[in-house]
Amino acid sequence: MALELKRRKVDFELHLVGDGPERLALQTAFEQNGLLQHVRFWGWLAPEAVSKRLLDLDALVLMSDCEGLPLALLEAMAHGVVPVVTNLESGHTEVVKDGENGFLVTVGDIPSFRRPNSTLAEDPDLLSTMKKAAWETGRAYSIEAMVSNYLSCFDGLTKADRVHRQSNPLAFRKCNHVYRVFPFGCARSSIFLPDHDACRKIRV
Repeated sequence: MALELKRRKVDFELHLVGDGPERLALQTAFEQNGLLQHVRFWGWLAPEAVSKRLLDLDALVLMSDCEGLPLALLEAMAHGVVPVVTNLESGHTEVVKDGENGFLVTVGDIPSFRRPNSTLAEDPDLLSTMKKAAWETGRAYSIEAMVSNYLSCFDGLTKADRVHRQSNPLAFRKCNHVYRVFPFGCARSSIFLPDHDACRKIRV
């Protein structure tokens, strides 16, 4: 992707947050391809430092071929960072609307990650619009919003429980229900309640 952006003469910075055994190989590859001036390795950062870095970025690139609902994706969008991610039938497609608040790219098609980044780099108005849309999506997954959603779910379950007990108490004692709840804003996560008492320059 970085090579494609360079070939297209896109002015960009690539920020890599985190660390691991492949860092040296990556640094060597960037150096051999004349890309080091475009790349910044941050290593491991504290949460506060990650938040600060996100405020300086324009796009988040996730090339994963398997994901649930990545916290990195939600955190980036909550900071107004436009996601450019693989088109996975998972959390990616649940929160990213292609061309609206981010971009979806075919899994394994690495060169195609260049196109959305080039588009954002060349169209400041579109970048601004999509950053706002990403931020608005991220707000739905804030701590306050998530707590409210979980409380609403628990409240609904307890009310249904009372109604069920009152309408058919004998049947309820014989059942062994496990409620599985997917609250709005909690994609791919579950709450289990067992039975009761025996039931420009683009920065990436």
